[in-house]
Amino acid sequence: MPRGKALSNDLHLSIINAYKNGISASHSVPHSTVQDIINLYKSTGEVDQKTKTGQPSTITEANRRALRRIGKEKPLLTTLQKRNRLKWAREHQNWSQRQWGSIIWSDESKTVNAQNDKEILEESFLPSIPQCATNDGDFMFQQDGAPCHTAKTIHT
Repeated sequence: MPRGKALSNDLHLSIINAYKNGISASHSVPHSTVQDIINLYKSTGEVDQKTKTGQPSTITEANRRALRRIGKEKPLLTTLQKRNRLKWAREHQNWSQRQWGSIIWSDESKTVNAQNDKEILEESFLPSIPQCATNDGDFMFQQDGAPCHTAKTIHT
């Protein structure tokens, strides 16, 4: 099955013509691809590619590039962040299910800004406190340190 871009019908024809004339032409195409084209020609007698079947991609090329760019921009953890996470995990490794149930986790996407975050906190976070708080009213809000959580407008 093809893994890269489809080859043009002209290139298919050029490969088959070289094969028919006994020429081992270089087409900057992997040898296995040339063999597949020749074997298909031998078995079907056809040179042109068949129309591909299946669900067409719903992601545009521009969106595909944007997704790749976002994936590259996401920073890796620093040594200090890794150390702090490991320390936190070790400190909490023996917690009971009740203690873990008292944590409200937050991990916002890049699209959340301070204003969105404040609305989310007011509309979703505050109403969920009674469900997560222990009998004595304790709970922990665990956030990822994203700028939207640490903005001055959030702390006012």
